[in-house]
Amino acid sequence: MTSENGAPSRGGGICTALEIPQALIPALRRLVDELEADATVRWAAANRELVPGFPLRARNAPHFRRVLWSKIAKDCRLPEDLRQVLAAGSLNRRVLAVLSEEALAAVAVDLGGVLGAEAVRGALFVDERPGVRALAEAAAWVEEVGGNGGSPGAVAEALGPFLRAFEPFFDAASGRRVAAEVARLRARVEKLEGVRLGAKKAKALDRRAEAQDAAAEKASRALERARADAAEWLQRCKALEERLREAEAARDAAQANREGAVAAGIAAGLRSALRPWLEAPLAAQAERERIAGEDDLLADAEAALARQVEVDRHAGNRRALGERRDQVAAALARVQAARAEALRPLPELASVAARLGAELERLDRVLGRSVSAAAAALAGRINAVEAPDDLLRLRATLDELRGAEALPGDELARLYGAYHRRLTRFLDAGGPVPVPAALRRDPAYGFRRALVGGEPVLLLIDGHNVLHRLAERFEEAFEDGRPGARARDVLVQKVEALVARTAGGRAQVYFDSPTASRETRSPRVAVIYSGGGRGRDRADGSILEDATFHAASGGGEPRWLVTSDAPLGAQAAAVGCAVLSAEEFAQFLTLG
Repeated sequence: MTSENGAPSRGGGICTALEIPQALIPALRRLVDELEADATVRWAAANRELVPGFPLRARNAPHFRRVLWSKIAKDCRLPEDLRQVLAAGSLNRRVLAVLSEEALAAVAVDLGGVLGAEAVRGALFVDERPGVRALAEAAAWVEEVGGNGGSPGAVAEALGPFLRAFEPFFDAASGRRVAAEVARLRARVEKLEGVRLGAKKAKALDRRAEAQDAAAEKASRALERARADAAEWLQRCKALEERLREAEAARDAAQANREGAVAAGIAAGLRSALRPWLEAPLAAQAERERIAGEDDLLADAEAALARQVEVDRHAGNRRALGERRDQVAAALARVQAARAEALRPLPELASVAARLGAELERLDRVLGRSVSAAAAALAGRINAVEAPDDLLRLRATLDELRGAEALPGDELARLYGAYHRRLTRFLDAGGPVPVPAALRRDPAYGFRRALVGGEPVLLLIDGHNVLHRLAERFEEAFEDGRPGARARDVLVQKVEALVARTAGGRAQVYFDSPTASRETRSPRVAVIYSGGGRGRDRADGSILEDATFHAASGGGEPRWLVTSDAPLGAQAAAVGCAVLSAEEFAQFLTLG
């Protein structure tokens, strides 16, 4: 026996997709929204192609429900597997399953008045019995009269006598299920009664807690008044100390002026009585006496540096690394001197000198001491900027330097890193000074926010451009001064490490090559060789082709192109890609 739409009755084989009447769409949407998380995850596991990249976890159940509903709403048909998923709801299992078709035909509208018309209609429509499904459209439904209704278990308890009136329609197994459900609900009511009695004790405890909170609030106000008084007295003491320092400074200045006048008089007398050749020794003597009187200058500098270390761990780390760097440099100088001056220099001195040189180079790179004077000065300006508008102007300066290739790529990468650290401090502070919209649209800040937020981003990386622009960073892997297979492998490894730390990120790394090929390095990282003969910029066409394809397909994941090639970046931006320069992208490679 089959239904009108070709669906077999109970026990009659697999049901084809059901046509969904327009009037039942709200009811089915409610069933999907109330679907239990476990059932939703099971459906997602069976339809993995519809939810790629999302872990099968209960926390992703809302997304799985949206995908499930979009499939139903798009086709306006209910496949058999989706009907079974929706029919696993508590209303079908606890109420409709125990009633025969004849009983449901008599009481369906009444059940809708108690549980809600949409809930009952949806449950009827996903029942496996064709006759029951027909009731979802045939019954004269009215607005629900029970408010939001109740849980199916609670309604089963309330409808116990009503269900027993239809006992002739039940088979023996259904009768036993109803009896067991009613017994379980009675036990739950008894348990809730015990909870109600315990609520009285909880109220008494709440009153005691409120009294204690009031006493604590009174004590807190008294403490605040005491703190305010202490702050006032502390301010007065500071003012007195400031006045004392001013008086001492005035006294010292007067004494210095008096001593200077005496010394000037003595010097004038000596010049008139003695030879002019004594002027230079006398000036040296005066300078030595001045230095002796200012011996506290170095002590003040050390004290200021110590206070800086206390308030800024970064400064302390850099100071410790600087001391280590000076020790390594001194040791290297001694070893090199020994190799140059010894009559029989030991062979091991050469390996020690090489290790010391590598350590010195690494420390200089970490401390940024290998940068040019211009880059160091610009980094200082970036770190000291106070206004967002000034930071925006410095960003324009960095972009101009990058376009003109006025600084090495590694130095520019450090400057962009300093810029983004300062930018994030402005954006995180949320102070009274508004941050310009152009700063908020910064591509590197947007990319970092996407990574932290777990967005499924797609990276398109101009591989050879990144290697050339960051040559200092990859030069150890270069072959004869050029980025060969080893350098490409190092870059791809760093990209793999970065993508592995994201929730759903993917990356495609493009390289120029005379032969086109594609290599899957990991489930989320692919390496694409452009093909197209010889010459530079052959990968640009492959990059733009893929960027245009992803834009047309409407995949939904944000696309980021990593390149310092301005024309390529402009063409990619025209098809919806966000563009990161290689120098800005360098800070993310350290994540791996």
